[in-house]
Amino acid sequence: MSLKEAVHYIIHDVLKPGDGGVIAVDWRGNYAMDFNTTAMFRGVATSGGTFDVKIWK
Repeated sequence: MSLKEAVHYIIHDVLKPGDGGVIAVDWRGNYAMDFNTTAMFRGVATSGGTFDVKIWK
C-alpha cells in the first residue's frame, strides 16, 4: 500500500467523519495530506523546492 493509499484508508475507512486529519511522510520523503473534516490547515516544504499550504479540499 502506498503512503497516499494508507492515509486515505485511515482517514476515510477507520476514523469517523469529522474526527480529523493527518500529514504523513515516509522514509523516502513522499508525503500525503488528507482529512475528513470541513477544513484543515496543512502545509509541506521539500528540499526539491515544493512549497504548498492549503486549508480546504
